[in-house]
Amino acid sequence: MESNNDWRSELERGGARQGLVNNLVDTMKLQYPVLSSERLLQLQTSAVTFEQNVFFGATSQVLFIVLLEEY
Repeated sequence: MESNNDWRSELERGGARQGLVNNLVDTMKLQYPVLSSERLLQLQTSAVTFEQNVFFGATSQVLFIVLLEEY
C-alpha cells in the first residue's frame, strides 16, 4: 500500500502535475477560445489553484486522478 507522501513525491518528481495543469488549461480554453493574454494568465492561475486544492485534498493518487477527471 502506498503512503500519502510516496504518490505525491512521485507526481512532483516526474512533472506530471504540470502536465495535468496544462490539460486543465487546454480544456478550459475550449470554452473560451479567444482570450487576451491577461485572461489566459487568469485561466492558468485558476488551473494551478484548482490542481493544488485537489492534490493536497486527495487522500490517494487514485482519488486525485478521479477528482481531476470529473472536472
